Amino acid sequence: MASPSVKKSVLNLTPNVGKSPPAQAEREAAGQVRSIGLELRRTDRAVEADLQARLASVGLQIGMWLYLRALWHENGLTQSELSRRVRASKPTTLDQLRRMELRGLIRFERRNQDKRLVTVHLTEEGRALKPKLLPIARLNHNTALAGFKKTEIEMLFDALRRIRQNVAKRGSQF
Repeated sequence: MASPSVKKSVLNLTPNVGKSPPAQAEREAAGQVRSIGLELRRTDRAVEADLQARLASVGLQIGMWLYLRALWHENGLTQSELSRRVRASKPTTLDQLRRMELRGLIRFERRNQDKRLVTVHLTEEGRALKPKLLPIARLNHNTALAGFKKTEIEMLFDALRRIRQNVAKRGSQF
C-alpha cells in the first residue's frame, strides 16, 4: 500500500496555452488532469442523473426515454434503425424494447412485403407520454443551462458540434 504522502505523477493532457507555469504546476501537483473527455463525461452523467430523477417521478427509465424520443420522431422503425438512432447495441435495444412492450408502450409488427422485418410502433399509451415527458426534458435542459446567456449557449452548442466533427475526422482508426 502506498504511503499517503507519496503523490502519483499524472499526465496533463491540456497544452500550456495561456496558463502561467505556477498554476499548471499546482494542478499537476494536486493530481488534476484537464481532459475534454473527462469533462464531457462528468457533464453527461450529471445531466443524465437529473433527467433520470425527473423521469422516475413518472415511473419511466432513462433508457426508455431515448427510444420513445426516436419513435415520436419516426414511428415504425426496425430494431436496427432504433439501435443506430440511439447509439446502442442491438442486444441493449432489444432488451429495452421488450421492457417497453411489457409496459404497453410499443408493439412489434411484421412488414407485409418482408415478413422477416419487424418494425416497432408506439401504442396509444406510448404516444400519450409525449406531452407529459417533453416538459420534463425541457426542465432538465433549462436546469443544465441556467445562468447562461443566449450567446453562451450558442457558443457551447457550436463548440460541442466542432468537437464531434474533429473526432469524426479520425474515423474508426482506434
